[in-house]
Amino acid sequence: MLDICVEKLNTGSWKWFNLDKVGADEIQEWLNGQEWEIVDIEGGNTLYRELRYMPFEKIKELNEMIEDEQHLQIAIEILKRGIVNNLEEALEYENYRLYNNCSSMEDVAYEVVEESGMLSDVPDHLSRYFDYSSYGRDLESNGTFVQLDNNTYLEIW
Repeated sequence: MLDICVEKLNTGSWKWFNLDKVGADEIQEWLNGQEWEIVDIEGGNTLYRELRYMPFEKIKELNEMIEDEQHLQIAIEILKRGIVNNLEEALEYENYRLYNNCSSMEDVAYEVVEESGMLSDVPDHLSRYFDYSSYGRDLESNGTFVQLDNNTYLEIW
């Protein structure tokens, strides 16, 4: 999952490595004993700050923990919120819920209401007046929801 860009210091030479395909030994071989620095990481600034000075072996270990691109996105959002201290903890964090096939917070609100049974005791002729759009805005304002892509929302607690 992780792609990192490594620069040989004082040479200006750099190279991208896909950690699913190469090991730390191959990177070390390319470096040929020279000082190095990770100059970029696919995944944005949060991931870059987290992994920048980490040994290749540890980065490779973390890469193996990543199940898929969405798992990495979730871990990055958890890190951004300061809920955990590092990427490893973020990858293992389980206090979240995904709302798939939701194109808006109104859709998320509908899912929350249906799953919780919030309106189950309210007669149909009254429950149809429930304002899912307003409830969605209220849910969003508490800061626990993040839109991951066009159809997926993440709730972190």
